[in-house]
Amino acid sequence: MSQLCIKVCLLYFFSLSSLVSSMSLYASTIKVGIEHWPPYSIINKDVLNYQVSGIDINIIKALGDHLGSELILIRCPFKRCLRMIESGDLDMLSSLQKTPEREVYMHFLTPNYYTSNKVFYMLKRLNHSIETYNDLYKLSIGVTLGHHNAPKFDADTQLDKHNVSASHQLYKMLLNERFDTFIGVETSVDYFLQERNLKQQIEKGSFGFEGTKGYLAISKKSWLMKEEGKLASKLKDMINNGEVNTMTIDYINGTNRTRYKLE
Repeated sequence: MSQLCIKVCLLYFFSLSSLVSSMSLYASTIKVGIEHWPPYSIINKDVLNYQVSGIDINIIKALGDHLGSELILIRCPFKRCLRMIESGDLDMLSSLQKTPEREVYMHFLTPNYYTSNKVFYMLKRLNHSIETYNDLYKLSIGVTLGHHNAPKFDADTQLDKHNVSASHQLYKMLLNERFDTFIGVETSVDYFLQERNLKQQIEKGSFGFEGTKGYLAISKKSWLMKEEGKLASKLKDMINNGEVNTMTIDYINGTNRTRYKLE
């Protein structure tokens, strides 16, 4: 065999090895969109960089370990996260409500891993009252772009709704009286108010929407689609054996708040 042939063959071999290696690396990472949404995903900043922890992060980490995959955690406002998972720039999102529109470009892992009500929060000092749906017409309402609440509420153009791009903005704007109330997932908002000592200032109304279900979903353009069966089976096992419930309790109690690097 001539030296030229040997050189060409070696070049082809190393090029092929590099390609296989890069494909393996790509298929071993899960790109997850992250929004600050306690206690499911919490973004913190230390001296050098941003880090993230939360119930969702611990669940997704367990799923990633099950596949032998590493997580790449990418911060994005919720609306942008939806665009990125539609385009395939993200592999997975968490704490999602399942809707026909989203099912076009996302595959939802079943069953849902939590259920929580959507309720309205107000400043105590203003003495607002929300006991029925009709009470909402008297108030200005903060809502997060891209979030689904209840069909009637979302479609009601007579309500005075004020959009924010990220859920954490709702608290500051309410405290500054930019609107009278905001709607949020009860588990998440209650946790935030407790952690920030805001329960003396902010209260929730007695009216809300019941049974918001939280799902994990993967992009239909993601390599994870071929692993959907493994992911769904593992998630179901984690729910049935109490692992998800334990993760939730441990995080809220502060016994497992491992932080991970945020891109």
